[in-house]
Amino acid sequence: MTPGLRNVAAETQDGGLRTLMRIDREKMGRLGITAQNIDDVLNDAFGQRQISTIYTQSNQYRVILEAAPQYLRDPSALEKLYVAPLGGGPQTPLATFVRLENLSAPLSVAHQDQFPASTISFDLAENLPTVTRSAMR
Repeated sequence: MTPGLRNVAAETQDGGLRTLMRIDREKMGRLGITAQNIDDVLNDAFGQRQISTIYTQSNQYRVILEAAPQYLRDPSALEKLYVAPLGGGPQTPLATFVRLENLSAPLSVAHQDQFPASTISFDLAENLPTVTRSAMR
């Protein structure tokens, strides 16, 4: 905290969670896995990807691949993912070369146009020495 400031408050609310993935790139490289392989696996599991189309006489139905809702609530679902190298070969558990770290995060992020923004309010402490013009030179 900055000396001289009291009753500091911000509109941001902590209490959210995020998971940081630390990738061991050397181990990943030895296994023949690229960053694109990891992106594809994460997108397949947690994004929505059209994998097929079912054609009937009067309609078309798109088949969408996505994770079941129970896997979207807990980062431990990442331990159930397997990654295959580009040229084929045996699949490797993501946990073999990725370490997960749970961190705190804001519950929401306000924006001013395209930039994140927050309002911060504070009081100045009593008897705080003021900066004089001669001290600024």
